[in-house]
Amino acid sequence: MDGKIHCDICFRPASRKLPFLCATDARNQLYEPRLRHAEGLLQNDALSHEIEALTTEDPTASLTDEEDTSIPPFTESTSPTSPPDDRTPQQLAYDISLTLSTRDATLARTAEIILKADALRLSVTRARASIAARKADLAARQRALEKARNGLAARQQKVLDDLAKASKMSTYRWNHAHALTVQARAFLCYQAAELYGLQR
Repeated sequence: MDGKIHCDICFRPASRKLPFLCATDARNQLYEPRLRHAEGLLQNDALSHEIEALTTEDPTASLTDEEDTSIPPFTESTSPTSPPDDRTPQQLAYDISLTLSTRDATLARTAEIILKADALRLSVTRARASIAARKADLAARQRALEKARNGLAARQQKVLDDLAKASKMSTYRWNHAHALTVQARAFLCYQAAELYGLQR
């Protein structure tokens, strides 16, 4: 493999503007779903017209309507060659019930798809909010760490200076106390010598 990204269909080399599919192949990939969507809309519209025609049709109409040139809606209980006026009221009721059942099933399926899409959209929204919160928390921690790093050297130097100062003060006090002790011992020795009349 040469390590380059190519179109999955026409194998054209990709660019920064077209990372995976070219415009033609992307449009062709979307053609079939759009066609099925359009067919579904047409079927839904046809079912609506069929329901309207069945609900407004008079089951007691005379046989003179056989001369009508309009094509009746096709259902499972009727054949394309049978005239609509030959159907009995029971057949009409069955056709209406079947059409309504089909429409209800389609609506239920559509509602289910909408619910799933809403749930997926909500899940994506929550995931994005969680990712944003994590990014904000990480950024805050990063800023706190940078701030701590920036002041760490100064604090360490201050501690070292304080320790050095305290050490110098302790050394000075010890030397001062030692000098006072030496002076006191010398004075006491001199006084003792005078007291006993000692001479050099």
